Amino acid sequence: MNIDFRPLKDFNKIENIGDWKCMDDSSSADISFNWLETDIIPLSDNSVDNIYTSCILSFIYPSKILYMIKEFYRVTKEYGRIRICVPDFELGIKYYMEDRKMLFKKRMPSSDLLPPTALGVLQLWGSSTPSPDFTYYKYTRRISFDFESLMWYLSKAGFVGINRREHNDCSKVFVGRDYEPNQLFVLYVEATKPISFDNYMREICSIL
Repeated sequence: MNIDFRPLKDFNKIENIGDWKCMDDSSSADISFNWLETDIIPLSDNSVDNIYTSCILSFIYPSKILYMIKEFYRVTKEYGRIRICVPDFELGIKYYMEDRKMLFKKRMPSSDLLPPTALGVLQLWGSSTPSPDFTYYKYTRRISFDFESLMWYLSKAGFVGINRREHNDCSKVFVGRDYEPNQLFVLYVEATKPISFDNYMREICSIL
């Protein structure tokens, strides 16, 4: 089973859904998971072949990010792959310093509650809850990521082979999952769940 963790409305825009199951808080999703209210993914250990997640991690409270990534690790099978897509704060800073007009391209983070300036847009790339009224609003960004920070979370959870990729530059299993409008501001990272020591030793013994 392959899991696509993104808003259902975005999942339905994918041309080739294939054998992927959508995980979202919607009751219409294949796997209903209220990711803002609970930490535990409603799946068994080692039950998922691969995970693709698009932008939702940036909507989760910083104190819960590591636990969520550990949950990805728990449900993923050994040798399973994960591909994470989140707004790239480092890229946002680069745009801010070198080419501010890029911050106003279509699909960039936006809000009516912050000034329509380069800094206002940049604030929306991560940890920006623009009003107390938005504290419990799901789709407001609560944390910023760059490659170094995301690599730290993945490594702490136990993933290996962590590497930065580009839009549509992905492992074969993820082909067709990247959303075209996101390519101007998204960080793409892939990693693998390693085989456990006990299972590794069993594989070695079976060969000898």
